[in-house]
This record gives sequence, C-alpha cells and structure tokens, in this order.
Amino acid sequence: MKKVASAALCMAMVVVVLGQFWLSEAAGCDPQALLGVCGDAVSKGTPPSAACCATTKEQYGCLCGYLKNPDLGKYRDGAKKILVACHLQIPSC
Repeated sequence: MKKVASAALCMAMVVVVLGQFWLSEAAGCDPQALLGVCGDAVSKGTPPSAACCATTKEQYGCLCGYLKNPDLGKYRDGAKKILVACHLQIPSC
C-alpha cells in the first residue's frame, strides 16, 4: 500500500511540475497579438512588416501549437509565407 501511495505522490508531483512548465511556456503565446500585427500579411499576402517579423520571432516557440490548432488552420499558408519572408525556419511539428 505504501508503494502505491508513494507512486501516486511521485506522479502527482510530476504532473504539477510539467503543468507549471507548460503554463510558463504558454504564457507568452498569444495568437491574437500575432494575427493583429501580421493580419495584412496573412489575409492579403502583403510582405510582413518589421513588427510582424519581430512578433513572429518572439512567438516562434508557440508556432507548432498555432499550426496544430484547428481554429487557426486557415492561416497556415499565410503563416508559412511570413516565416519565409522573415527568414525563419518553418518548424517541423
């Protein structure tokens, strides 16, 4: 019984640590901010502005999550064009 309780406690601690890590990673992810500054580049195909490239670089770690999000899927092609124009590698997710 002690082994089961000990294992459960260890598992709970792992979940808490991973949850905090995930929240800290996700805290800087804001797809609306990215779409706001890159809206014309995504919807109209215009070259991305310097602010768009800077924001894309800041949120680069979030891009896989954005690309996998079904609500953001319609922006996938535009996002890839922005990455190329901003000289950023397209992440392999």
